[in-house]
Amino acid sequence: MYNNNCIYSREFSKKPVTVPALEVVTLAEQKLFSRIDGDYEDTLIQTFINSATSKCESYCNGGFALRDWEQNSDIGFLENGNILEIKNLFIRSVSKLYLYDIDNAEYDVDSADFEVLGLDESLPARILFNDDYIFPTPLRIKNAFKIEYSAGKTLLSDLLVIFPGVQIAIMSAVSTWYEFRETIKDIPEVSKILLDNLRIRYR
Repeated sequence: MYNNNCIYSREFSKKPVTVPALEVVTLAEQKLFSRIDGDYEDTLIQTFINSATSKCESYCNGGFALRDWEQNSDIGFLENGNILEIKNLFIRSVSKLYLYDIDNAEYDVDSADFEVLGLDESLPARILFNDDYIFPTPLRIKNAFKIEYSAGKTLLSDLLVIFPGVQIAIMSAVSTWYEFRETIKDIPEVSKILLDNLRIRYR
């Protein structure tokens, strides 16, 4: 399929294609945490919550709440000739897997030709192709694989059992931005410390 003596790019990209099914932090919870009264700044606070949640997820390299995702991976992502890693948290299912050859022809891989290992864990899941699966030849180097999948938790209680610090991390970031009216650039160090446990396990 490709030359094992060559070093291929292992770049990938992923993006959510649906909105989260769960609010990790609600507006009411944030206002209580930040000791904010009144409702005249609710829109601003909600914007901070959305941004903090997104940035905390990016810091952990994955999403917290259930939604659909798409990942595109270079050919170098294929390990041992038959394994693809899905770079996200709590993978629930894989709905579609596509391969692309050097002529950009698309191949829809039948679900019977692979299995998904490590579902619903805080570590990346892996797609394992069957030993007798025959890959199209040759695959293109860039974006040879596209995976459509769902990932994330549906219940906040399930997320907090695995990662109890996630809400505090988000709310601490919002409080910092709200207090200092900072331009949203990055989450504060206290949030990163709270997130590092999940981030290290993910790696």
